[in-house]
Amino acid sequence: MEPAASVEPSPPATASPLPAPIITRQATATVVATAVPTEALLATMEPTAPATDEPTAEPTLAPVIASPVSEIALEPIVTGGLQQITFLTHAFDDRLFVLEQAGRIRIVENGQVLTQPFLDITDRVGASASEQGLLGLAFHPDYATLGAANEGVFFVNYTDKNGTTRIVRYSVSNDDPNVADPASEIVYLSQEQPYPNHNGGSLAFGPDGYLYAGLGDGGSANDPLRAGQDLSTLLGKILRIDVDTPATGSTGPDCTIAGGTNYSIPAGNAFTNGSGN
Repeated sequence: MEPAASVEPSPPATASPLPAPIITRQATATVVATAVPTEALLATMEPTAPATDEPTAEPTLAPVIASPVSEIALEPIVTGGLQQITFLTHAFDDRLFVLEQAGRIRIVENGQVLTQPFLDITDRVGASASEQGLLGLAFHPDYATLGAANEGVFFVNYTDKNGTTRIVRYSVSNDDPNVADPASEIVYLSQEQPYPNHNGGSLAFGPDGYLYAGLGDGGSANDPLRAGQDLSTLLGKILRIDVDTPATGSTGPDCTIAGGTNYSIPAGNAFTNGSGN
């Protein structure tokens, strides 16, 4: 007797996976038996999620809080009367003090530029190059404190006729709060600038009461002198100096030591014992 032809198993009627068929061979025929899952097996199988055309729910986002500022607009305070402005600040009141590059500090009060400059030092400021001139102004924290040792004292940063950076102190006049005394100049720091650009110029008192000053890297392009990596020069640095405490060995705030400086170096400066300050 010829053996019966092998029977190919029919595909399962459901898409659910089933165990592999169990094949047994008898003498006269090959019988294919498909195992049927028992109730216990069905109980362990994960149910298949029903197909649905509904879109997946979007995640819930936190509510967006409206900004307290609905719009920002610029309102002109002064529309004329100033030339080549380099800086603007205040002296702890409603007046604005505006620096003109040529060497004048002007006052804006009640929306008007006062005719008389607060300070005019054009006779000593050099501004022949675009990055030279009167560049920085900082009022001492005690400027408006009556009876304080530094009442009416402020500092400016400018380049002189030779291009040298000077950080100097001035005082307001005794009889007019809108006029400073140009003869009250005291030099605190001088630094030669090898090129007419990159002179820095910023001045600001920190919350620690020290004066911070930026001198720029000396100029040209790409710092050819590598001043930013050279601790033997003040160029390319932000300086922190104590203008209230004369340096050791001095006799007063107008002392001339260490190349013309009139300040001391605050404690904690990592470079005090090395080159530079």
